[in-house]
Amino acid sequence: MNKRFLEVMVSVLLIALFLGVFYYGIQKRRSVMGPDLVQRLLETPAPTERIPAEAESGENYAQLRVESESLEAEAREAREAGRGEVAIETLTSALVLQERINREDAGSVHADRRRVASLRREIANWEAEPLHEEMLSLQQSGRLALDRNDYAEAGEVFEEALALAREINERHTRSRFYDPTMTRNLERALQQAQISPLLTEQENLLGEARAAAAEEEFAQVREKMQEALALQGEIEERFGEHPSAAGQNRENLLRDKDILLGRVMNDQFENRWQAMQAAFAERDFATGERISGEVFGLYDVLRLDFPRADFPGPERSAQVDFLREIGQARRDIVKEVWGQVLAVSDHSAKLLAHEVSQSLYERVMGQNPSRNIGPNLPVDSVTYAEAQAFAESLSLLMGLPVRLPTGEEFAAALGDLPAPEDLEDAVWHAENSGGQSRPVGQREPLGDGFYDLLGNVAEWVQTEQEGQAQALGGTYNDPLPALRNLPRQSHSTNFRSRTIGFRIAVEVNDEEGP
Repeated sequence: MNKRFLEVMVSVLLIALFLGVFYYGIQKRRSVMGPDLVQRLLETPAPTERIPAEAESGENYAQLRVESESLEAEAREAREAGRGEVAIETLTSALVLQERINREDAGSVHADRRRVASLRREIANWEAEPLHEEMLSLQQSGRLALDRNDYAEAGEVFEEALALAREINERHTRSRFYDPTMTRNLERALQQAQISPLLTEQENLLGEARAAAAEEEFAQVREKMQEALALQGEIEERFGEHPSAAGQNRENLLRDKDILLGRVMNDQFENRWQAMQAAFAERDFATGERISGEVFGLYDVLRLDFPRADFPGPERSAQVDFLREIGQARRDIVKEVWGQVLAVSDHSAKLLAHEVSQSLYERVMGQNPSRNIGPNLPVDSVTYAEAQAFAESLSLLMGLPVRLPTGEEFAAALGDLPAPEDLEDAVWHAENSGGQSRPVGQREPLGDGFYDLLGNVAEWVQTEQEGQAQALGGTYNDPLPALRNLPRQSHSTNFRSRTIGFRIAVEVNDEEGP
């Protein structure tokens, strides 16, 4: 009985302890949370099973989609009626609803990402279109202003158009009106409007400088050209990317300046040049040499003071260089040629009495192409083109036209041939030449005193046929009987042979002496 009693007492004590602890916990919780919160917790019913969101609110999102599509339709009607701002505002509301559906009910049939993107693009297009239309109108107005040279108005209009183009490209990148190329085009158009007054003023200054040059008002020429160059500096500073700011434009202005200021001096140079040539043509060597010094001095001034003008031109410059190189030998060469030319019956030109010697060729051309070398031998191995170049150089020295003889002049100089037994003494041929050319003027003359028209070396004559030339008279390798028929050879103008040389013809006035 005592054991049973003890067990009951232990159980009672444990129950009392548990109840005490529980009561203490309740009191402690009440002291922290407050009596109202505890009461609400005690009165809260037990949780029940949660209803899925789609089942709970699906009908609401369907209604939102209907409302969004209805707003879109209203927006399009407003746009067709010309109420652009209302249309954009209404379409924006439709977009907001569709974005909400996509965000809150992403997995339902009412969500539509493509529609959101489409609505955004449409809003961007509607917002940008009036800006684009205004920009196009301004662009057209600017072009018209440029056409009538109203650069101030053109600049203002292009600035407005450019601002609209930039706004479209910055704020409405989704629109079909986004176009960086248009912005660049308008920037160029604005630049053109800004630079055109400077270019016009520059062109006017050039015109004034040309007019002043015509009146030989050189101080005014310098002033106007300096102003034009100053404008070029402003163009280069403000419009560095424009073609008119390129360095070549400044070079062109400097060249124009040199041309305008140097033209009168170049005219003086040409006048003295003609006087010099006339003096040598008349064999007034003292006057010709004196004027030569003036010519060379004017030439140096032109080249040093007006380098960009390219006075007196490449051809004349080459001639000046040639005459300077010849120097004092010019007088001796001209005298020698005059002492060796003879008149030809019924022709105005005078022909060299013998073939051009290697000595004369080398003094004029500075080199000798011959393969059978000797100062008094006829020049050989010379092409038709090289013979023409010699004639042109000698013409420059003599102040008169010098060329190759024509076939008719050659035949006229030859005249009637002597009897066969006398021809032997007049020509070098295969039987007496030893197989090589011989010194000029050593045999008996033919016709009116011409040497070596037959034999020795064949001679180039003036030829009209393109790329082809003829050489007359035969060579030292031909038999004597063959020379009686005036042999003719036809070759290309670049053909070169040790058996071909030439003589020259000088065109003179009828009153010229020998």
